[in-house]
Amino acid sequence: MKIRILYIVFFILSSLVTSAQYYNLNFKGYKVKDGLTSDDVQCLYTDSDGFLWIGTKFGLSEFDGQNFRNFYFGFNRWNCFNIAQLSLNGAGSFP
Repeated sequence: MKIRILYIVFFILSSLVTSAQYYNLNFKGYKVKDGLTSDDVQCLYTDSDGFLWIGTKFGLSEFDGQNFRNFYFGFNRWNCFNIAQLSLNGAGSFP
């Protein structure tokens, strides 16, 4: 019985120690004013060259870590397709 109580105490103390760890994570958010096609992001893909492709409600954005390059598939910026899924073709590129 004493061993069981010791295990329970050890488990409780070890869970307190591991939950007390602090992670310092930094995030930067991007919006339309920063160059993104829309604030409504639908999907993300990172290609083999390190570019982040962002599918949004109003088009596709390519992000190189500093700048956006935007692609609109429609009549204009406000009348284009919603990009909800990104995948590569057999050649390893977007169709």
